[in-house]
Amino acid sequence: LKKLIATCYTGSPIANRQLSIFDVLGGAEENRNKPYKAVVTSVYDKTGDGGVDMLDVAELFKSGENELTELNGDGDFRSEECMALLDEADIVVTNPPFSLFREYVAALIEHNKKFIIIGNVNAIAYKEIFPLLKDDKMWIGASIHSGDRKFFVPDDYPMKASGCGIDEDGRRFIRVKGVRWY
Repeated sequence: LKKLIATCYTGSPIANRQLSIFDVLGGAEENRNKPYKAVVTSVYDKTGDGGVDMLDVAELFKSGENELTELNGDGDFRSEECMALLDEADIVVTNPPFSLFREYVAALIEHNKKFIIIGNVNAIAYKEIFPLLKDDKMWIGASIHSGDRKFFVPDDYPMKASGCGIDEDGRRFIRVKGVRWY
């Protein structure tokens, strides 16, 4: 890859979980739960420990070799600033909100983007999605073998479904059945 652009939105339940932007920006409380754009153009063993991992990526952000900036809006994919980032992309790889799957795919098609996204298997029957499959503009990818996946949710998310739980790190999750790649 020449460049990787990643964004998160304000309410993302996984914001600051994989790579803590909060730590990269010096731990300032006002930076918590804000949307960011991360632009990665350099990845190497910055820490000198003999491997390349998220600690190296964090150090590359701290040193300015990669760019981390706050978004102007809330990071919603429909915002003008995120649509501009979409236009810059060659390939989109993401887990879009399942509730906005139709709208998200429509944006990808409208902007003529190649993509690899996660969605529910039931999406194949959506009136907006089925024609894309039929016309060979979208494909069902390799199956997620178990057919279900765990998705982290915010602390205020209602935990009423049978597939809800809390993992060993205290992160709340829901388990969604019928998850597939598109």
